Amino acid sequence: VSATNEPVLDQSISIPGKKARQRIASMNKGGRKVERGEEEEKGGKEGDGKGSNVTCGNSSWFSFLFSIFSSSEPIRVSVMDCLQQYFEQEQLSGNDKYKCEHCNQHQDSTKKLSLIRLPEVMTLHIKRFRFDSYFGHMQGGSKISDHVDFPLNDLDMGQFCKPSEGQRQSTVYDLLAVVEHRGAYHGGHYIAYVRGHNGAWYEYDDQRVSQVSDSEVQQLEGYMLFYRLRAPEGKAEERRAIKEAIEKFEQDVTAEPALA
Repeated sequence: VSATNEPVLDQSISIPGKKARQRIASMNKGGRKVERGEEEEKGGKEGDGKGSNVTCGNSSWFSFLFSIFSSSEPIRVSVMDCLQQYFEQEQLSGNDKYKCEHCNQHQDSTKKLSLIRLPEVMTLHIKRFRFDSYFGHMQGGSKISDHVDFPLNDLDMGQFCKPSEGQRQSTVYDLLAVVEHRGAYHGGHYIAYVRGHNGAWYEYDDQRVSQVSDSEVQQLEGYMLFYRLRAPEGKAEERRAIKEAIEKFEQDVTAEPALA
């Protein structure tokens, strides 16, 4: 087993394509569940901030093929689907064989990513821009405008954590802010949506600020999602104390008389 720890500033996750969506839908209908520790790690890398523990379930090839040919409705995709695809176990073979530092040979191996330490604020970057190149030359690109469902609360990252680490920390996140890109590949406009201290959502469009509903936020074409770790009571008290100290400091600075 070869392990590597790497700091990660954000998780850049791709939107699953049609076949991947059908496979994910088939696995969910067939009862396949992502568990921790079900797969035996044969090799690969683990990253500090990247991770995965993806299981093989009991869904059969028959149910998978049946879902492809029987489903005519568009398959909705969620941010959890994007995360499961990102953290999925990957087989490395052929030209992608991993060079083992123990035997110094290229070996067929299995690559797994695991989150070791969860951040206070987790940034999820949904890859919405596709860049096309032919023979090494950039030929333009396009924007992926598919809607991705994302929860306002209760995004649990526990299944993507290293088992020993996930059991010692909170793993549930609540949405703090969203950045939406309106427009196409060649140009557009960014708008921010932020949850206030009162729990209400606000739209920040240049100089214009207006309140919006939860349902309006969930209909956004999310590009950047910012989730805040739900803190246990002790941590929440610490956050409140820090916030009060900052507010008091700002008040004291404002109250100081100006120097002549």
